[in-house]
Amino acid sequence: MESVAKHRRIEPVIAFVVYGLLGLLAAYLSQYLFIEEALKRAFATFSAPVVADWLYPAWNDQRLARPRPGDIPPEMANEGAPRAPIMLALLTDDDLLAYGATYPVPYGFHADRLDTLIAHGPSAVFIDIAFIDARPDESIHELVELLCHARNDRKIPVFVASLEYAGQAMRTELEKAAEAGCFHKVTVPRQLDRYDRNNWEYVLQTEHDGIFLDSPALAIYKALRPDTPLSAQQEALTNLGLIWGLAPHRYNVLRMRDRDKKPLCRTDWQLLREIPLLGDLVDRQLADDYAALRRLPFCPYHASAPLHFLSEKPEVMRQLVAGRVVVYGVDLQSIGDYTFSPLHGAVAGPYAHAMALDNLLTFGDAYPRAQEFDLSRPLTAGTLFPLLMVAIAAAVAALSQSLRNRQATRPPSPEEFAPTAPELAQRHPRWKAVALTARAIATDLARRTPRYLLRIVIKVGIYLLALLVVGWIAVNVFHLGILSWLEYALLPMLLETLAMGDSLSEYVQEKWESAGNKTA
Repeated sequence: MESVAKHRRIEPVIAFVVYGLLGLLAAYLSQYLFIEEALKRAFATFSAPVVADWLYPAWNDQRLARPRPGDIPPEMANEGAPRAPIMLALLTDDDLLAYGATYPVPYGFHADRLDTLIAHGPSAVFIDIAFIDARPDESIHELVELLCHARNDRKIPVFVASLEYAGQAMRTELEKAAEAGCFHKVTVPRQLDRYDRNNWEYVLQTEHDGIFLDSPALAIYKALRPDTPLSAQQEALTNLGLIWGLAPHRYNVLRMRDRDKKPLCRTDWQLLREIPLLGDLVDRQLADDYAALRRLPFCPYHASAPLHFLSEKPEVMRQLVAGRVVVYGVDLQSIGDYTFSPLHGAVAGPYAHAMALDNLLTFGDAYPRAQEFDLSRPLTAGTLFPLLMVAIAAAVAALSQSLRNRQATRPPSPEEFAPTAPELAQRHPRWKAVALTARAIATDLARRTPRYLLRIVIKVGIYLLALLVVGWIAVNVFHLGILSWLEYALLPMLLETLAMGDSLSEYVQEKWESAGNKTA
């Protein structure tokens, strides 16, 4: 008896070690398995609204004073959810029609638009256009003069996109202006995901000839927050695990409509109605507008406006620009400078820079890191968090196995099995045994179903709550991006699901044997 008791004490330890080793192997291999990465991104895409709505905090735009009544249209008085002071002024196809221009537009065109924007008093300006064309255009001097005026006379930090890391030099006139301190050059590498098109990661720095070049979001953040730890950073930073904001700017909701005033994007989000099949059933019952809106992307998080609004709606543009970071870029179908958001679909590339800057302004030095599991770097959050999750999963699996083993050695009570007919104790032809087994299971389930369904609902609720808690811990304690923690947070739930599958298999085996089909 003493040896049996000792064996029972050792058994959970052995199970914990085995599950732990298997978990570490799975954590290491998961980043190389396409199916693992694809499932992770699928779940991340589905849960992106939850992450944005619950994990991503909103903070007040304190730089922008509330306007006086009559300064702007009434519909602009309430901007919706508070957010960082960022707006996008984009050159669109409608602008080319309004101004009778073709792309590429003259440098003087950019100078005129930027001059109007700067006159409204932004806190900083980022020009997301790489000026690398050596085309004959004397108005380049107008653009250079404007940039130097903004920096030297208006004291507004100006940042211009550079492709030097890719071997494409900026125009000589602008290069000289940069050397004179008229603006800062920032690198704009494209971060293409290996497995899907969504932009989950944002490059903060790029190394070129031994020098770390800042991205637009990082450079602007350093200018606005010069006393933060990131501002003194001299070595390469871990990429940002990008979190896309959910609550759209109110102005985008009002502006983004077709010629019939129908919305081109949506604001509403209901979790149950987003679930496949269940959402379709609810849509048929309610028959409201949500069914049609559900197929639309969300409206952009930050305020954006085409350039021709500078002259057509100057009051609105003044309200959107004053005291904010202005991202000046291009949103033309012929250019194809698009990024993909799990919430907003295909959007112009400047939106990614605006969202990354918002992440930095929101989290600061605790921004979500995009890190992989790497045992050679055990002290990084990307490794510590998976180790913790593997340990929890192994403990849950070992405890579950121990409880099942104890229950298997206990003699069953009469209430645990449904009553069977006398003929179930005899051996039957296989087809008849299958029918009798199904009858026994149906009889048993009829008695157990209410309690069983209640347990499932409780377990699912606990799983979802645990996932939210784990997600909050991963973002706020370990400072990890969603793709860096999601699969490891799901690992304990996956093991529990497998354990439930084992229990179901054992249950069916019991009924099969009770039908007179005991194996030798």
